Amino acid sequence: NRDGFIIAGSNIKNAGLFASKVATKPVTACFESKKEISGFYANYRGVPVVGASMCIPSLGWTLITEYSSEEALASAIEMRKQAIIAGLVVGGLIILLFLFFRSIIAQLRKLSVAAAALSTGDYDITIPVKTHDEIGRLAVVFNDMARDIKKRNLDLKDSNKKLESILNNSAAVVYMKDTEGRYIFVNLKFESLFNVRLEDVKGRTDHDIFPSGLADAFRENDLKVIESGTPIEFEEAAPHNGTLHTYLSIKFPLFTADGAVYAVCGFSTDITERKKAAEVLKQTKERLTMAQRIGHIGSWDWDIQENGLWWSDEIYEIFGLEPDKFAATYEAFIESVHPEDRDLVKRSVKESVIDGKPYSIDHRISRPDGTVRIVHELGDVYFNVSGRAVRMVGTVQDVTEQRLKDYELKKLSMTIEQSVNLIFITDTKGVIEYVNPMFEKITGYSSKDA
Repeated sequence: NRDGFIIAGSNIKNAGLFASKVATKPVTACFESKKEISGFYANYRGVPVVGASMCIPSLGWTLITEYSSEEALASAIEMRKQAIIAGLVVGGLIILLFLFFRSIIAQLRKLSVAAAALSTGDYDITIPVKTHDEIGRLAVVFNDMARDIKKRNLDLKDSNKKLESILNNSAAVVYMKDTEGRYIFVNLKFESLFNVRLEDVKGRTDHDIFPSGLADAFRENDLKVIESGTPIEFEEAAPHNGTLHTYLSIKFPLFTADGAVYAVCGFSTDITERKKAAEVLKQTKERLTMAQRIGHIGSWDWDIQENGLWWSDEIYEIFGLEPDKFAATYEAFIESVHPEDRDLVKRSVKESVIDGKPYSIDHRISRPDGTVRIVHELGDVYFNVSGRAVRMVGTVQDVTEQRLKDYELKKLSMTIEQSVNLIFITDTKGVIEYVNPMFEKITGYSSKDA
C-alpha cells in the first residue's frame, strides 16, 4: 500500500500482512512517479528477483509479481557448465522468459484496466482467471472485491431510496445543511411550502431563500446546534402564502466517523393553528376566571373513584382557603361545611351519586377566619357503562348577600303584614298597588280592589 507495507499473503516465514515495509524499485517508482517496472532487481529482503509491477492509484496500491532470479536462471547456470548445449539452453530460456513476462504483463494490464473501470463505478467488470498462480489468485480476489463493492453499492442505494421516501412523505419540513449553512437536502414538503426544488436549493444558504432577518435567525440556531453537538428545540417563523407561520423545529448535528460535525439536520412542524388555538383557550380561560370572580362562582370536579377533588381559584376565594394547604379530597371539603349543615350535604351527595337525583342545595361554610358564608351548589354525576358513578362536576356560588337580602325582605314583609298601622304603596302616579291587612280591615279595600 502507499505506506510501503505488504498487504498480500506470503508463504515466506515471518512475512505476513503488514509485517514488512518495502521500499524496492517498483514501489518507489509507482508512488513517486507512477511508473510501472519490470525486470531484474533486489527485492525487499535483498534477494535478486525478476518481477513486474502495476500501479493502482485509485486504491493506493502497487501490485508486484516477483520470481527468484536464482530459480529462474538455475537452468542457465547449469548449462554454463555444459558448453556444448549452453547456447541452445540459453536461447530456450530466453524464449520461455519472454513468453512468461509477456503473459504476466498482459494479465497485469488487464488488471490495471479493470481497476480503472472499477474506480469509475463500473462494478460489473471481471477479469478472466486463466492460471492458478499468484496472478490467477489476485484476479479471483479482484473479482470477489468487485462483486462485494457492487452489492454494497446496491444496498446503499436501496437504503437511501427508502430513507428518501420516508422523508418525502413526512408531514414535517425536513432539511439538511453543511456547517457553512449550505443546503444538502430538502424534502417535498419543503419544496411545496417554499416553492423551490431540491436541485435549485443544493449549495445555497437561507439568505438565498428567505428574508434576511429570518435567515439570520435560522443560521444562529444552526450554529448553536453545531457548537453544542446536541439536539436543540427551537420555535421559528417562516413565510407561507404571504403570512408568517410558526414552526417547532428539532435540529440535531450529524457526525463524521472521527466525531466531527459535518451537517445539521432539522425537522420543522407548523404549529400556527395550534398556537392560535392555545391563545384562544387562554383567553377563554381568562374570561371564564373573570366571570367566575365577578359572579362569585367557582367550578369543581370530583374524581369519585380516586377521591381527587379539583377546585377553580374562585372556590378557594369563597372558602377562604389556600390551594397548597387544602387536601383536595371529599373529606376535606366536608370539613369546611358548617357543622350543622354537614348531614344535609352528605345526604344530598349520596342521593345524587347512588340514586341519580339532581344536586342543588344551599348550605353554610365555615371559613378559617371564623366567618360563615352561604353557598349554592349545583352538580352533575357521570356514570360508567356498568352504572357506577365515576365523576361529579359542578359549581359553587357565594349567595350570602342575596340570601341575607331575601331574609330581610321576608322579615320586613312579616312586619308590614302584622303592623297595626295602615300601610299602602303607590306608584309614581299615586295609584295604590298594595295595602296591608290593617288597611283592608279599616277601609274595606284590599290590594286586589286597589
